[in-house]
Amino acid sequence: MPVVEGPAAVDGDGRRKPLWYALRAVYADRLLVVRDGALHLVNDADRPWAGTLCLTRHDLDGTVLAEEELRVSTASR
Repeated sequence: MPVVEGPAAVDGDGRRKPLWYALRAVYADRLLVVRDGALHLVNDADRPWAGTLCLTRHDLDGTVLAEEELRVSTASR
């Protein structure tokens, strides 16, 4: 049976490919996910995470329709 290898994140000369950067984002300790209209904060770090989320809604021509800032926080792990 032939061996099928998956795509490499680093090429033979040690250069990082776009896949490497995508995987780094996927496995980040902290990320924001919008799903079904709700915002979810994921924090796998060992410290709590807090900050200000700036939301802006634009028209198709780039005109700002609405802006809002929200304080968000989540516990560690």
